[in-house]
Amino acid sequence: MAFEDTLKSISLNADSSIAGFTGVSGIAAGGGPSTFFKIASITSTTINTTTAHGLSVGDVVFIANATTASNNGGFTVATITSATAFTTGATYTAQAGAAGTVNKTNFNQLYRFVKITGAKTAGLVTSPNDYSIGVLQNKPQYVGQAAQIGFLGVSYVITGAGVASTNITAGDKIAPDTLGAATKYQGGFNNALNYVQGATSSTFSSGTVTMTLGTAGSGTTTDVTSHGVQVGDIVNISYATTAANNGTFVVTAVGATTISYINAAGSAEAGRASSATKVQVVRSQVVAGTALASSSTPGELIPVLLAAR
Repeated sequence: MAFEDTLKSISLNADSSIAGFTGVSGIAAGGGPSTFFKIASITSTTINTTTAHGLSVGDVVFIANATTASNNGGFTVATITSATAFTTGATYTAQAGAAGTVNKTNFNQLYRFVKITGAKTAGLVTSPNDYSIGVLQNKPQYVGQAAQIGFLGVSYVITGAGVASTNITAGDKIAPDTLGAATKYQGGFNNALNYVQGATSSTFSSGTVTMTLGTAGSGTTTDVTSHGVQVGDIVNISYATTAANNGTFVVTAVGATTISYINAAGSAEAGRASSATKVQVVRSQVVAGTALASSSTPGELIPVLLAAR
């Protein structure tokens, strides 16, 4: 089950996020074999099927017999755009006619990063900031069944949608994404988002705080999506007049020019137009391993060196 015999592993109870699959590849618990869907067309970003696909975000699919060979392969579903369309984060060669199939597999939790979710219990990693304990090596059929987790040595890991834009190169540090798949570690600080501007856009309060971001030294706002701020990132707030409004907080929502976070201890304070409040975004993904192969395609299995931490 492991990538090689020297992989050290532990056994914990599986929670519902990783249970529900038989030990037979392609057969779901209580169900039949994995389902094939015919491809109606392919755009640069979207796979369109001839019938309803029934897929969910995080499912692993294999495309075969597409007109262009580079469109074939394994991918992780990133978004569901309609009952007959989905994306994987990959870029495809457009295909106008019907050709090829999509095969929904049922091993989508195998070879994904897991974390402790309870007493002697493991579940799927759901945030880049989760502390991964290792990679799932088997397919627990029901909640409470043993989940075999590799934590020291070399294991396969499935790549996430993010590798389509931020490729993994052999030797890169690896972090988990929100579906337990492998992405390139992007830790450290993002200093591009330095200031909150305006009297009303940076109002502090107790509870949920929503800030409009601007560029350093200017009064104009910046589209934060161009800086890659994500839910789960950590922001460091400083220079607020009230000390309780300063500190580090987890981003709970991101708008076109805003970030939101929760500060239960915050105090009402209007933002200052004359002196900006500094906001530093911390990309604090947890390193989960080192890639031993390169990947630019979501849904690939690549070997990763896991190290006890």
